[in-house]
Amino acid sequence: MLSFIRNKWNFLALNVSLSFVLWLFFSPLQDLFHYINVLFYLSFIYILVATILIVVRGRLLDGILKRNKEVNHSTNNASTPSITSATFIRSFLFQGAILGLAMAITLAVYYQLS
Repeated sequence: MLSFIRNKWNFLALNVSLSFVLWLFFSPLQDLFHYINVLFYLSFIYILVATILIVVRGRLLDGILKRNKEVNHSTNNASTPSITSATFIRSFLFQGAILGLAMAITLAVYYQLS
């Protein structure tokens, strides 16, 4: 299962399938407008998570953890939160960007049709 997720194109196909299933089951009308909304929500979640991971990787939270270690001596063995994989962050940015691009394309098609 992890090898399927590590391939960014398979994971993108899974996300597009997930957006299609969410659109079918949870939208009041099965039209292009509601599918654009589902794509927006998914891409927003991915970009938000990637932004949070970038902040964590930027060592902003290390100072807070260092101060907590000085006050509470039981957390001395905890690793710093800035140890995150760059490929992990890039995969979230890639998924968010491609889903956002798909949303923009379907939005352009929607405005051409109406």
